[in-house]
Amino acid sequence: MKKILIPFALCLAFTLSQPLAAAVCDLEPVPAATLLLPYFEVGDEVTTLFSINNASPEPTLVLVTLWTDWGVPTVWFHVYLTGFDVARINLADIFEGNIPITADEQNDPDDTVSPSGGPFLGRTVPEWEGSFPDCDKFFPFFENPVIAGTALERMVEGHTGQPVAAVGGQCLGADHGDRVVRGFVTVDSVNRCSLTFMDAPEFFAAEGGIANGRNVLWGDFFLVDADHRYAEGSNLVHIEAVESLDEIPTGATFYGRFATGGADLREPLGTVWASPYLANDSVNGHTDLLVWRDPTVRDLLPDGAECGDSGTLNAGPSWFPLNETEVVAFNESEDAVALCRNLGGVIPVGEAETYCFPYASGRYRWNDGLLATPFSFGWAWLNLNLPEAAAGVASQSHVTSLHRAPGFFSVGVPALRLEGACGDANPSLRDEWSIPYF
Repeated sequence: MKKILIPFALCLAFTLSQPLAAAVCDLEPVPAATLLLPYFEVGDEVTTLFSINNASPEPTLVLVTLWTDWGVPTVWFHVYLTGFDVARINLADIFEGNIPITADEQNDPDDTVSPSGGPFLGRTVPEWEGSFPDCDKFFPFFENPVIAGTALERMVEGHTGQPVAAVGGQCLGADHGDRVVRGFVTVDSVNRCSLTFMDAPEFFAAEGGIANGRNVLWGDFFLVDADHRYAEGSNLVHIEAVESLDEIPTGATFYGRFATGGADLREPLGTVWASPYLANDSVNGHTDLLVWRDPTVRDLLPDGAECGDSGTLNAGPSWFPLNETEVVAFNESEDAVALCRNLGGVIPVGEAETYCFPYASGRYRWNDGLLATPFSFGWAWLNLNLPEAAAGVASQSHVTSLHRAPGFFSVGVPALRLEGACGDANPSLRDEWSIPYF
């Protein structure tokens, strides 16, 4: 039997270790080098779960980074995945200081921490073994909580928009009037263990860099409200690595603002989106948009920023709040209204009523505030480019729609990407059709 299984396993390893690539910039859910959880919440009633899956038989090392809704990184840690492994993470655990306990081959020779079962038991194929440089400084963590003390306080305070003692009472995120933690997560395939942040020259260096371009990661996420017995979810955003910037016409990349020692070679995300919406609970339910946006500038707030609640837009990073180019709502009779009252220029800071999607990561409800429409349902055109007067480059984004009719259904789906940062198109429906503001 072994004479049959081993050649078959070698063939399988060769086949499945090849990248399952899609067309660059199509943002298809195929194995990728970077995963994005565009928005998360953790509070008394809700938590967020997400998975990191390895599509390859070869072990993989990933770096998980948590960011606030002001785009400030608060903590990052490694997860080791054996071949075809999966790590499912409850972010409520992370905010109690508990991270996944994993270890690579050199730090776990007896498979007590990260076991390889099934066809991997016995390791008949050397390439399926895996040890990574410098991981003896990090693996294995046998005891949680790993994140504690000042680091834990900084993370929790930062993601709830509270004054952070570690940065002199300044803030790292917005205060939304509750103690819900919010933000987004990135997951990157890396070559070695290191806590060097991605804006260091060596992180994306062409030779010997920390990050790599292995398109082997995939995953999904769920926002779970156990008390009310519902959950909403979708795929994580799968961001493929390319071999050369020649494959990206505009030269824009996902981590472009951080890559100081070489191109990150990650495809950029979309800029213009289409999404159906429900806007009347008494008739058909409502839609929330999970919106991730690229500020286009590197502003990591090492000393924090002035604190401000969700209605105070003159606090936070230098880029905050983010404007948008155009939001148009249609009904099913092709009637249309423009929202957000954006006239295509830079809106003065402090005029909160003109910003629909101001955060690097946020959750927004249709028919609430500036997203109020005269229609109960339809679809929306979302051009989330920054206005040309504010930035002359495409500003990438991602949109996920959560549709819910309380007591009946709840579902999450990615919005449809109409234009992306791989191109330079910045279309306007109002310019073309003179759509009135609502």
